[in-house]
Amino acid sequence: MSAFCIVATAIMSNNAVGLLLTPIAILAARELAPLYPEVEADALARAFMLTVAFSASASFATHWGIK
Repeated sequence: MSAFCIVATAIMSNNAVGLLLTPIAILAARELAPLYPEVEADALARAFMLTVAFSASASFATHWGIK
């Protein structure tokens, strides 16, 4: 998810990537929630959303992220 965010941010703005990938991250967290019964589903969804937010915003750290 993180790598896809960084690559997509090279094409689109980080706001657009965050808006498009947040629902996908929530769905992925819901699908993975049964595999991690010790973690609450909401906490897992928040972790995925933060992954999208940080990855989309931190893509400037790559050599192709600077425009």
